[in-house]
Amino acid sequence: MKRNSLYIALIVMLLVVGIGLVMSRREAKVAELDDLSTVRLGGAFGLSGVCAEWGEGEKKAAQMAVDEANAAGGVNGKKIDFMIEDTQCENKTTVNAVQKLVNADHVIAIVGPTWGDAYQGASPVINGSMTPAVSPDTAMEALEFQKQSIDYIFSTYAPQRKEIAALEAYAERVELKKVAMVWDQDSYSTMMTRLFEEASPFHGIQIGEKHEMPTGIQDFRTVIAKMKTANIEAVFISFLAPHTKASFLKQAKELGFRAIILSAADIQDESVLESFGSAMDGVIYTYPVANEEQKAFKETYRAKYNEDPQGPAAVNAYDAVRIIVAAIGSGAKNGQEIRNALEKVRIKGAFIGDLGFDEKHQVLGGEFELKTVRNGAFIPFK
Repeated sequence: MKRNSLYIALIVMLLVVGIGLVMSRREAKVAELDDLSTVRLGGAFGLSGVCAEWGEGEKKAAQMAVDEANAAGGVNGKKIDFMIEDTQCENKTTVNAVQKLVNADHVIAIVGPTWGDAYQGASPVINGSMTPAVSPDTAMEALEFQKQSIDYIFSTYAPQRKEIAALEAYAERVELKKVAMVWDQDSYSTMMTRLFEEASPFHGIQIGEKHEMPTGIQDFRTVIAKMKTANIEAVFISFLAPHTKASFLKQAKELGFRAIILSAADIQDESVLESFGSAMDGVIYTYPVANEEQKAFKETYRAKYNEDPQGPAAVNAYDAVRIIVAAIGSGAKNGQEIRNALEKVRIKGAFIGDLGFDEKHQVLGGEFELKTVRNGAFIPFK
Protein backbone atom coordinates (compact mmCIF):
# COMPACT_ATOMS: atom_id res chain seq x y z
CA MET A 1 0.00 0.00 0.00
CA LYS A 2 2.83 2.37 0.85
CA ARG A 3 4.51 1.61 -2.49
CA ASN A 4 1.24 2.25 -4.35
CA SER A 5 0.80 5.50 -2.46
CA LEU A 6 4.30 6.56 -3.48
CA TYR A 7 3.57 5.69 -7.11
CA ILE A 8 0.33 7.71 -6.98
CA ALA A 9 2.11 10.67 -5.36
CA LEU A 10 4.84 10.52 -7.99
CA ILE A 11 2.30 10.44 -10.82
CA VAL A 12 0.42 13.41 -9.31
CA MET A 13 3.68 15.35 -8.95
CA LEU A 14 4.62 14.64 -12.58
CA LEU A 15 1.18 15.74 -13.72
CA VAL A 16 1.47 18.99 -11.75
CA VAL A 17 4.94 19.67 -13.16
CA GLY A 18 3.73 18.81 -16.66
CA ILE A 19 0.75 21.13 -16.37
CA GLY A 20 3.08 23.87 -15.07
CA LEU A 21 5.39 23.43 -18.03
CA VAL A 22 2.47 23.57 -20.45
CA MET A 23 1.16 26.73 -18.78
CA SER A 24 4.60 28.37 -18.79
CA ARG A 25 5.03 27.51 -22.45
CA ARG A 26 1.58 28.90 -23.16
CA GLU A 27 2.49 32.15 -21.39
CA ALA A 28 5.81 32.31 -23.25
CA LYS A 29 3.92 31.75 -26.49
CA VAL A 30 1.60 34.68 -25.73
CA ALA A 31 4.67 36.86 -25.17
CA GLU A 32 6.04 36.05 -28.64
CA LEU A 33 5.24 38.78 -31.16
CA ASP A 34 5.01 36.26 -34.00
CA ASP A 35 1.88 34.84 -32.37
CA LEU A 36 0.15 38.21 -31.85
CA SER A 37 -1.93 40.20 -34.29
CA THR A 38 -0.95 43.44 -32.54
CA VAL A 39 1.95 44.70 -30.45
CA ARG A 40 0.63 44.73 -26.89
CA LEU A 41 2.30 47.62 -25.10
CA GLY A 42 1.49 48.41 -21.48
CA GLY A 43 1.40 51.78 -19.73
CA ALA A 44 1.62 52.03 -15.92
CA PHE A 45 1.01 55.66 -15.03
CA GLY A 46 0.15 57.51 -11.83
CA LEU A 47 -3.17 59.01 -12.92
CA SER A 48 -4.47 59.60 -9.40
CA GLY A 49 -2.75 60.29 -6.09
CA VAL A 50 0.36 62.28 -5.25
CA CYS A 51 2.15 61.72 -8.56
CA ALA A 52 -0.78 62.50 -10.86
CA GLU A 53 0.90 65.76 -11.89
CA TRP A 54 3.55 63.59 -13.55
CA GLY A 55 1.50 60.60 -14.65
CA GLU A 56 -1.20 62.41 -16.60
CA GLY A 57 1.32 64.17 -18.83
CA GLU A 58 3.26 60.94 -19.29
CA LYS A 59 0.15 59.06 -20.38
CA LYS A 60 -0.80 61.68 -22.97
CA ALA A 61 2.72 61.93 -24.36
CA ALA A 62 3.04 58.14 -24.57
CA GLN A 63 -0.34 57.93 -26.32
CA MET A 64 0.84 60.58 -28.78
CA ALA A 65 3.89 58.46 -29.64
CA VAL A 66 1.71 55.36 -30.03
CA ASP A 67 -0.69 57.24 -32.33
CA GLU A 68 2.23 58.48 -34.44
CA ALA A 69 3.68 54.98 -34.75
CA ASN A 70 0.30 53.50 -35.71
CA ALA A 71 -0.30 56.27 -38.26
CA ALA A 72 3.04 55.33 -39.83
CA GLY A 73 2.01 51.68 -40.17
CA GLY A 74 2.76 50.35 -36.70
CA VAL A 75 5.77 48.18 -35.88
CA ASN A 76 6.83 45.77 -38.62
CA GLY A 77 3.33 45.99 -40.02
CA LYS A 78 1.53 45.44 -36.71
CA LYS A 79 -0.52 48.08 -34.92
CA ILE A 80 0.28 48.92 -31.29
CA ASP A 81 -2.46 48.05 -28.78
CA PHE A 82 -1.76 50.40 -25.85
CA MET A 83 -3.14 49.10 -22.54
CA ILE A 84 -3.06 51.59 -19.66
CA GLU A 85 -3.34 51.03 -15.92
CA ASP A 86 -3.45 53.60 -13.10
CA THR A 87 -0.80 52.92 -10.45
CA GLN A 88 -2.54 55.39 -8.09
CA CYS A 89 0.94 56.44 -6.95
CA GLU A 90 1.03 53.74 -4.27
CA ASN A 91 3.32 50.75 -3.86
CA LYS A 92 0.63 48.06 -3.69
CA THR A 93 -1.46 49.45 -6.54
CA THR A 94 1.65 49.88 -8.71
CA VAL A 95 2.41 46.18 -8.21
CA ASN A 96 -1.21 45.33 -9.03
CA ALA A 97 -1.16 47.46 -12.18
CA VAL A 98 2.06 45.86 -13.45
CA GLN A 99 0.85 42.35 -12.59
CA LYS A 100 -2.34 42.91 -14.58
CA LEU A 101 -0.43 44.18 -17.60
CA VAL A 102 1.98 41.24 -17.46
CA ASN A 103 -0.27 38.35 -16.43
CA ALA A 104 -3.69 39.31 -17.78
CA ASP A 105 -2.92 41.55 -20.76
CA HIS A 106 0.31 39.74 -21.71
CA VAL A 107 2.04 42.94 -22.82
CA ILE A 108 5.41 42.64 -24.52
CA ALA A 109 6.85 45.74 -22.78
CA ILE A 110 5.77 48.49 -20.38
CA VAL A 111 6.09 52.27 -20.35
CA GLY A 112 6.37 53.14 -16.67
CA PRO A 113 5.69 52.84 -13.89
CA THR A 114 5.43 56.46 -12.82
CA TRP A 115 7.81 57.10 -9.95
CA GLY A 116 9.32 53.64 -10.26
CA ASP A 117 12.14 54.95 -8.07
CA ALA A 118 9.74 55.62 -5.20
CA TYR A 119 7.52 52.57 -5.62
CA GLN A 120 9.96 49.78 -6.25
CA GLY A 121 7.69 46.86 -5.41
CA ALA A 122 6.95 46.30 -9.09
CA SER A 123 10.58 45.69 -10.05
CA PRO A 124 10.56 41.98 -9.04
CA VAL A 125 7.44 41.48 -11.20
CA ILE A 126 9.12 43.21 -14.15
CA ASN A 127 12.38 41.28 -13.83
CA GLY A 128 10.72 37.96 -12.96
CA SER A 129 8.42 38.08 -15.98
CA MET A 130 11.21 39.29 -18.28
CA THR A 131 9.02 42.19 -19.40
CA PRO A 132 11.13 45.26 -20.28
CA ALA A 133 9.89 48.45 -18.61
CA VAL A 134 11.10 51.86 -19.72
CA SER A 135 10.11 54.42 -17.10
CA PRO A 136 9.82 58.13 -17.92
CA ASP A 137 10.96 59.21 -14.46
CA THR A 138 12.66 56.40 -12.58
CA ALA A 139 15.83 57.42 -10.76
CA MET A 140 18.05 54.42 -11.42
CA GLU A 141 20.24 55.55 -8.51
CA ALA A 142 17.40 54.63 -6.13
CA LEU A 143 17.42 51.05 -7.43
CA GLU A 144 21.21 51.09 -7.17
CA PHE A 145 21.13 52.14 -3.51
CA GLN A 146 18.47 49.51 -2.74
CA LYS A 147 20.63 46.90 -4.51
CA GLN A 148 17.72 45.93 -6.74
CA SER A 149 18.19 44.27 -10.11
CA ILE A 150 17.91 46.57 -13.13
CA ASP A 151 17.96 43.69 -15.62
CA TYR A 152 14.70 44.60 -17.39
CA ILE A 153 14.32 48.16 -16.06
CA PHE A 154 15.35 51.25 -18.05
CA SER A 155 14.78 54.97 -17.58
CA THR A 156 14.57 57.84 -20.05
CA TYR A 157 14.91 60.37 -17.21
CA ALA A 158 18.26 62.12 -16.87
CA PRO A 159 20.60 60.74 -14.17
CA GLN A 160 19.93 62.25 -10.75
CA ARG A 161 23.63 62.64 -10.05
CA LYS A 162 23.67 65.23 -12.83
CA GLU A 163 20.72 67.03 -11.27
CA ILE A 164 22.39 67.22 -7.86
CA ALA A 165 25.68 68.32 -9.47
CA ALA A 166 23.92 71.24 -11.18
CA LEU A 167 22.34 72.33 -7.89
CA GLU A 168 25.57 72.11 -5.91
CA ALA A 169 27.52 73.93 -8.61
CA TYR A 170 25.17 76.86 -7.97
CA ALA A 171 25.69 76.58 -4.20
CA GLU A 172 29.45 76.64 -4.73
CA ARG A 173 29.22 79.60 -7.11
CA VAL A 174 27.37 81.76 -4.57
CA GLU A 175 29.59 80.42 -1.75
CA LEU A 176 26.96 78.69 0.33
CA LYS A 177 28.91 76.89 3.03
CA LYS A 178 26.46 75.71 5.68
CA VAL A 179 23.55 73.80 4.18
CA ALA A 180 20.89 71.69 5.88
CA MET A 181 18.87 68.79 4.49
CA VAL A 182 15.24 67.96 5.30
CA TRP A 183 13.60 64.92 3.71
CA ASP A 184 11.02 62.25 4.35
CA GLN A 185 11.58 58.49 4.45
CA ASP A 186 10.39 57.87 0.91
CA SER A 187 13.12 56.04 -1.03
CA TYR A 188 13.36 58.75 -3.72
CA SER A 189 13.79 61.50 -1.12
CA THR A 190 16.35 59.41 0.75
CA MET A 191 18.26 58.79 -2.47
CA MET A 192 18.29 62.50 -3.41
CA THR A 193 19.60 63.61 -0.02
CA ARG A 194 22.20 60.85 -0.04
CA LEU A 195 23.43 62.07 -3.44
CA PHE A 196 23.45 65.66 -2.16
CA GLU A 197 25.51 64.71 0.89
CA GLU A 198 27.94 62.57 -1.11
CA ALA A 199 28.66 65.40 -3.56
CA SER A 200 28.83 68.24 -1.01
CA PRO A 201 32.55 67.92 -0.07
CA PHE A 202 33.52 68.40 -3.72
CA HIS A 203 31.72 71.76 -3.74
CA GLY A 204 32.95 73.07 -0.39
CA ILE A 205 29.59 72.52 1.29
CA GLN A 206 29.22 71.60 4.95
CA ILE A 207 26.04 69.74 5.91
CA GLY A 208 25.07 71.60 9.05
CA GLU A 209 21.76 69.91 9.91
CA LYS A 210 20.13 66.66 8.79
CA HIS A 211 16.45 66.01 9.48
CA GLU A 212 14.81 62.80 8.28
CA MET A 213 11.04 62.99 8.75
CA PRO A 214 8.26 60.38 8.62
CA THR A 215 6.61 60.21 5.21
CA GLY A 216 3.39 62.24 5.26
CA ILE A 217 4.38 64.54 8.13
CA GLN A 218 2.92 68.05 7.91
CA ASP A 219 4.40 69.91 10.90
CA PHE A 220 7.94 71.19 10.34
CA ARG A 221 7.92 74.13 12.77
CA THR A 222 10.29 72.57 15.31
CA VAL A 223 12.82 71.65 12.61
CA ILE A 224 12.58 75.09 10.98
CA ALA A 225 13.09 76.84 14.34
CA LYS A 226 16.16 74.70 15.00
CA MET A 227 17.67 75.57 11.62
CA LYS A 228 17.05 79.28 12.26
CA THR A 229 18.98 79.04 15.51
CA ALA A 230 21.83 77.23 13.75
CA ASN A 231 22.14 80.06 11.18
CA ILE A 232 21.73 77.74 8.22
CA GLU A 233 22.44 79.50 4.90
CA ALA A 234 20.39 77.13 2.72
CA VAL A 235 18.33 73.97 3.02
CA PHE A 236 17.85 71.19 0.50
CA ILE A 237 14.36 69.65 0.72
CA SER A 238 12.95 66.48 -0.82
CA PHE A 239 9.48 65.13 -0.02
CA LEU A 240 7.21 62.55 -1.62
CA ALA A 241 3.88 64.38 -1.72
CA PRO A 242 3.07 67.84 -3.13
CA HIS A 243 1.12 68.85 -0.01
CA THR A 244 4.15 68.01 2.16
CA LYS A 245 6.33 70.38 0.11
CA ALA A 246 3.61 73.03 0.45
CA SER A 247 3.43 72.59 4.23
CA PHE A 248 7.19 73.04 4.67
CA LEU A 249 7.32 76.13 2.44
CA LYS A 250 4.28 77.74 4.05
CA GLN A 251 5.60 77.20 7.59
CA ALA A 252 9.06 78.47 6.60
CA LYS A 253 7.50 81.74 5.40
CA GLU A 254 5.34 82.05 8.50
CA LEU A 255 8.34 81.58 10.80
CA GLY A 256 10.51 84.05 8.91
CA PHE A 257 13.02 81.44 7.80
CA ARG A 258 15.28 83.37 5.40
CA ALA A 259 17.69 80.67 4.27
CA ILE A 260 17.72 79.80 0.56
CA ILE A 261 15.53 76.80 -0.18
CA LEU A 262 16.97 74.36 -2.72
CA SER A 263 15.07 71.52 -4.38
CA ALA A 264 14.83 69.34 -7.48
CA ALA A 265 12.53 69.07 -10.52
CA ASP A 266 9.63 67.54 -8.58
CA ILE A 267 9.03 70.92 -6.89
CA GLN A 268 7.68 72.23 -10.21
CA ASP A 269 4.11 71.22 -9.49
CA GLU A 270 1.27 73.34 -10.87
CA SER A 271 -1.17 72.19 -8.17
CA VAL A 272 1.17 73.39 -5.41
CA LEU A 273 1.83 76.65 -7.24
CA GLU A 274 -1.88 77.32 -7.65
CA SER A 275 -2.59 76.85 -3.94
CA PHE A 276 0.66 78.05 -2.34
CA GLY A 277 2.31 80.30 -4.94
CA SER A 278 3.42 83.00 -2.51
CA ALA A 279 5.03 80.44 -0.19
CA MET A 280 7.04 79.04 -3.10
CA ASP A 281 8.54 82.37 -4.15
CA GLY A 282 12.33 82.25 -4.12
CA VAL A 283 12.76 78.47 -4.19
CA ILE A 284 15.72 77.52 -6.41
CA TYR A 285 15.59 74.15 -8.11
CA THR A 286 16.94 72.13 -11.03
CA TYR A 287 14.97 71.14 -14.12
CA PRO A 288 15.79 69.25 -17.33
CA VAL A 289 17.07 71.57 -20.07
CA ALA A 290 14.67 72.01 -22.99
CA ASN A 291 16.60 71.61 -26.25
CA GLU A 292 15.37 72.20 -29.80
CA GLU A 293 13.98 68.67 -30.08
CA GLN A 294 11.99 69.14 -26.90
CA LYS A 295 10.55 72.42 -28.15
CA ALA A 296 9.28 70.61 -31.25
CA PHE A 297 7.73 67.95 -29.02
CA LYS A 298 5.93 70.63 -27.00
CA GLU A 299 4.47 72.18 -30.14
CA THR A 300 3.15 68.82 -31.34
CA TYR A 301 1.75 68.02 -27.89
CA ARG A 302 0.08 71.44 -27.70
CA ALA A 303 -1.49 70.96 -31.13
CA LYS A 304 -2.87 67.54 -30.15
CA TYR A 305 -4.13 68.30 -26.64
CA ASN A 306 -4.57 72.08 -26.69
CA GLU A 307 -2.37 72.42 -23.59
CA ASP A 308 1.29 72.37 -22.61
CA PRO A 309 2.88 69.06 -21.52
CA GLN A 310 2.10 68.41 -17.88
CA GLY A 311 4.98 67.53 -15.55
CA PRO A 312 8.71 67.30 -16.27
CA ALA A 313 8.64 63.71 -17.54
CA ALA A 314 6.06 63.90 -20.36
CA VAL A 315 8.76 64.14 -23.02
CA ASN A 316 10.51 61.14 -21.44
CA ALA A 317 7.34 59.04 -21.81
CA TYR A 318 7.18 60.01 -25.48
CA ASP A 319 10.78 58.87 -25.93
CA ALA A 320 10.13 55.68 -23.92
CA VAL A 321 7.51 54.56 -26.44
CA ARG A 322 9.67 55.50 -29.40
CA ILE A 323 12.75 53.62 -28.20
CA ILE A 324 10.66 50.51 -27.40
CA VAL A 325 9.20 50.74 -30.91
CA ALA A 326 12.74 51.02 -32.31
CA ALA A 327 13.86 47.96 -30.33
CA ILE A 328 10.94 45.88 -31.60
CA GLY A 329 11.43 47.26 -35.10
CA SER A 330 15.00 45.93 -35.06
CA GLY A 331 13.56 42.41 -35.01
CA ALA A 332 13.17 41.70 -31.28
CA LYS A 333 10.23 39.34 -30.71
CA ASN A 334 10.03 38.74 -26.96
CA GLY A 335 10.93 40.39 -23.68
CA GLN A 336 14.49 39.12 -23.55
CA GLU A 337 15.21 40.14 -27.12
CA ILE A 338 13.64 43.56 -26.58
CA ARG A 339 15.77 44.05 -23.45
CA ASN A 340 18.90 43.15 -25.44
CA ALA A 341 17.91 45.51 -28.25
CA LEU A 342 17.25 48.37 -25.81
CA GLU A 343 20.82 48.07 -24.58
CA LYS A 344 22.08 48.73 -28.12
CA VAL A 345 19.53 50.81 -30.02
CA ARG A 346 20.04 54.56 -30.56
CA ILE A 347 17.40 56.96 -31.86
CA LYS A 348 16.92 60.68 -32.28
CA GLY A 349 15.09 61.54 -29.08
CA ALA A 350 12.82 64.42 -28.14
CA PHE A 351 14.52 64.86 -24.75
CA ILE A 352 18.06 63.97 -25.78
CA GLY A 353 19.09 64.24 -29.41
CA ASP A 354 21.12 61.02 -29.42
CA LEU A 355 19.01 58.75 -27.22
CA GLY A 356 20.40 55.48 -25.90
CA PHE A 357 21.15 53.71 -22.61
CA ASP A 358 24.39 53.15 -20.70
CA GLU A 359 25.37 50.03 -18.76
CA LYS A 360 23.20 51.19 -15.84
CA HIS A 361 20.17 51.48 -18.17
CA GLN A 362 20.15 55.27 -17.77
CA VAL A 363 19.92 57.58 -20.75
CA LEU A 364 23.19 58.87 -22.12
CA GLY A 365 23.42 62.64 -21.70
CA GLY A 366 20.76 64.91 -20.25
CA GLU A 367 21.45 68.27 -18.65
CA PHE A 368 19.76 70.35 -15.96
CA GLU A 369 19.27 74.09 -15.58
CA LEU A 370 18.42 76.24 -12.58
CA LYS A 371 14.89 77.58 -12.19
CA THR A 372 13.06 79.52 -9.51
CA VAL A 373 9.58 80.63 -8.51
CA ARG A 374 8.79 84.30 -8.87
CA ASN A 375 5.43 86.09 -8.77
CA GLY A 376 3.52 82.85 -9.03
CA ALA A 377 5.44 81.46 -12.01
CA PHE A 378 8.17 78.89 -12.66
CA ILE A 379 10.93 80.73 -14.53
CA PRO A 380 14.62 80.25 -15.44
CA PHE A 381 16.93 81.39 -12.68
CA LYS A 382 19.28 84.20 -13.70
